[in-house]
Amino acid sequence: MVFNPLYTFWIDYVKFFYRPYYSCRKIFKEEDSINHRKASYINTQDNNYNKHIKDYFSMVDNVGKLTYEDIYQFREHLRQKVAKNSDKPLSTNTINKIMILLKKIFDVGLRKGYYSSNPAKLIKKLPIEKTKMQFWTVKEFQKFLTLFEPEEYN
Repeated sequence: MVFNPLYTFWIDYVKFFYRPYYSCRKIFKEEDSINHRKASYINTQDNNYNKHIKDYFSMVDNVGKLTYEDIYQFREHLRQKVAKNSDKPLSTNTINKIMILLKKIFDVGLRKGYYSSNPAKLIKKLPIEKTKMQFWTVKEFQKFLTLFEPEEYN
């Protein structure tokens, strides 16, 4: 059998999120082959699950009884969490990706009848602050052009 990180990842979280995980193995394996996921996507999902989701929810007895408030508190926990390679909190984009993964996990459980609702569905994405583009004035651009000889840009 060829090692497939996504398959291992799905089995791991299926065991955690779904008690009847033996029936889900086939589901995730089929979805993996149907969706033809890239290795980078698989690794990102695997890392996000292992670093953020798995430990936080590991003490929950019945994941199916999680509420909107529980998921909201998880997102707030992520907002306070410091990124591993820096002193800064997790980026808004990273938090949104983790929340999307959590929503997908619940969506699969919902489709398979393990849950009656998806508590992550109503959680909105955090707004991503867009950097404002700074444009040069004509004078600034002309000053920039003086740094070059005319034959360098003609």
